[in-house]
Amino acid sequence: MENNLNDSVKHIAHSVNRLIKLNAEADEKANQLHLENERLKEQLERKESELATLNKRYEALRMGEKIAGNAEDRDDLRKKVNELVREVDKCIALLND
Repeated sequence: MENNLNDSVKHIAHSVNRLIKLNAEADEKANQLHLENERLKEQLERKESELATLNKRYEALRMGEKIAGNAEDRDDLRKKVNELVREVDKCIALLND
């Protein structure tokens, strides 16, 4: 009986040690994943900023092409400029309030 009890205690101790090791490995993996997640978030922010810059450049090029384009394109450009002017006017009005 005592031998069975000792074997059971040894088995439980072995299981506990195994669980402690697995927990430490899981913690390490979680830390690695957290660092990877932070790195990917920073990379995403840089890419989003780059995309915004490229979109602005694209819009500027489109407007430039419209200026050099036909009358319909110039009318579209004039509408876009008027829209931007109205938006700026709204911002100025909000700042004055």
